[in-house]
Amino acid sequence: MANHVVSLDSKAALQEQHAGGKGASLAWLRSAGFQVPSGFVVTTKAFDDMLKATGIRSLSNGNKWGAAEVEQMRQRVAACTIPRGLAAEIGGIYQGLGKVAVRSSMVGEDAEVSSCAGQLDTVLNVDGLDAVLDALRQCWASF
Repeated sequence: MANHVVSLDSKAALQEQHAGGKGASLAWLRSAGFQVPSGFVVTTKAFDDMLKATGIRSLSNGNKWGAAEVEQMRQRVAACTIPRGLAAEIGGIYQGLGKVAVRSSMVGEDAEVSSCAGQLDTVLNVDGLDAVLDALRQCWASF
């Protein structure tokens, strides 16, 4: 599960293609000395690997999705089993943080000509590893 979870203090978190827009912005602000709480990013690679492992990508078949297919995907993602390695990696970096916010941070979410702010779920006051993993699934499902 290497490269699936990165600290906001890492160089990898500065890269939007891995950390999403919010994650990269928070990492940049932290590196510039602004008061940003400690945190971490579950990378886009983790999300892609989860989709592959659960076979969810097979829903697309290159066609447009109807409402039923979208809801089926949402339910499958919300119920997915997070791989043990990823859960352990998250647990290791989460340890000692206490209550956290689990937020979406989609690549390309905010650009010069468009913004998708508020479109994906955010879960606040998340406390404990099991709750973090549940909130992660919720954010992934909102995508």
